Amino acid sequence: MKHSILISALFVGYWLPTTIVEAAPDADSLVAISEKLDGNISHVHTGGSWSLDGKDGHHRIVAYTGGFDHIRSALHLQWLALDPKTKKHTVLKTVKIRECDKLVGFIVESVKIERIGKACYALINYRTKEYIGEAEKGSIIEWKAAKMKIKLGSPSVYTIK
Repeated sequence: MKHSILISALFVGYWLPTTIVEAAPDADSLVAISEKLDGNISHVHTGGSWSLDGKDGHHRIVAYTGGFDHIRSALHLQWLALDPKTKKHTVLKTVKIRECDKLVGFIVESVKIERIGKACYALINYRTKEYIGEAEKGSIIEWKAAKMKIKLGSPSVYTIK
């Protein structure tokens, strides 16, 4: 009986999305996978589990960071489902975390998915810009570190704590 395994790789400072494969990929395969990635992907983590109506799968969180003068991040949650025919995971649903759009200068520092008790959470460390006041040459801005905890549920269900 064949078993699929989850593989994540660190490549040129970026986490590659977790890929379902039958065996560990060779170096050429990793290069081919990494060349197809969006250059703005800064963090990816897959973990936890969900089930609904006879389907089950895993959660994935993807952070995109980009820009020129004003660099900022965007967060997306994904629900991965196992296709019983191919025995591979596919993206069932993707949701942008729009609450992050309201944060000034939102930059993701790290993401991970962790089981706490019986629930799965996406844990995000980030920083934002905070206006301090005015100076002779313009506004005074400080970076403020913060954390976000998102409780993950079945597809499209999440709660920011």
